[in-house]
Amino acid sequence: MLSRLLETNLIPKKRLRVLKLLGEFTYGVIIHSQETHLPHLISILTQWIMQSEDEEIFSLSLGVLNNLCYKNLPAIHILMRTVDIKALRRMLLKLHINNVNTRVQCRRFNIIMEQMNKDIPDEIILEFVMVIFQSLVAGLADIDVLLLRNIVEYFDDGRQNEHSRSVLISYQNYADDVKNIIQELEEISDPECTALIMEFLLSLIKLEIPSLIPFYPTYIKVAMQQVTVNQVSLKALMLMKTIIIDSRGRKNFNDLVSSIVGFLIFIYFFIVFNL
Repeated sequence: MLSRLLETNLIPKKRLRVLKLLGEFTYGVIIHSQETHLPHLISILTQWIMQSEDEEIFSLSLGVLNNLCYKNLPAIHILMRTVDIKALRRMLLKLHINNVNTRVQCRRFNIIMEQMNKDIPDEIILEFVMVIFQSLVAGLADIDVLLLRNIVEYFDDGRQNEHSRSVLISYQNYADDVKNIIQELEEISDPECTALIMEFLLSLIKLEIPSLIPFYPTYIKVAMQQVTVNQVSLKALMLMKTIIIDSRGRKNFNDLVSSIVGFLIFIYFFIVFNL
């Protein structure tokens, strides 16, 4: 229904309002067939992407387009009939963008298009990892849940792809980047953002990156601080469980288990005496 509100002559204020709503409604959307209003919506979005001088309209339009095309072949086929994909990708690659969210959306679009034809080139994946960490820090600082959600989902998808996984493991700056995320996380109290970072840390553990093993005690400490928060508790417990399983046979295994067991006993008595 919102797509009917999109017209090329909408004033910028109304464009922004509709695009923000579409960004929420199209996140995770599954398109099984070519829906009636999809060609019109994609046509308007591509016009705004290629013609708008307002970076926020550009970024939001591209974000909605990414949501529509992500794992949705009908939307991609309509896009290919609507616009010259090569020209659009060249335009995005040439842009000099400082805004983190806009950079993420540009990388997302190129990765979605690359996945249609072949494995994504290694340099694109590595560049995207760098942008991901910058975006996580910025997203936490701005309490931008939608940006964080997009990043966490894309990173975990990459982890599960055989080719992307091998490239992700080769990234050299995980330790410093994780330090920055933990520091930023300590400055906020938003439970939804915190839960998303727990998901991201869980993805990192599943990548089995040797340079991040020394961070396991820090992960546990962060998770312990969030166990009593309703929106975060399950993610925090899953993070601790995964660390314990992954740490079996390592030197610090007993210390990790002891710290968690002692903490859970404390939580148990805290709950019992506060019922």
